Amino acid sequence: MTGEDVRHVGRVEIKYKGVWGTVSNQGWDKTDAHVVCRQLGYHYALQTEIMSATQKFVAQPVWFSDVSCNGTEISILDCNVSIVAGQQWLHDSDVGVVCQVNETVGEW
Repeated sequence: MTGEDVRHVGRVEIKYKGVWGTVSNQGWDKTDAHVVCRQLGYHYALQTEIMSATQKFVAQPVWFSDVSCNGTEISILDCNVSIVAGQQWLHDSDVGVVCQVNETVGEW
């Protein structure tokens, strides 16, 4: 990794119906992560992460599961998703992404 490479890592959180919540890893893959990274202004996703929640995140709903993006969407909200809010979901499988900001597109 060169000094010009910058990676940004974080939990995927979505504001839906005015409330911030998370995304379950069920059905999640690198194509979905790529859409999220581009939505946030990065070039592409290097990898996906499972981000187990600490107690401070428990009050958040898990909004989406079974995300299925084809890779061309502008936003994760343009992808096919299952809305699971209101169901009892644990935050032990919330998704996260590692995004790359340099211009060099790598294998993903």
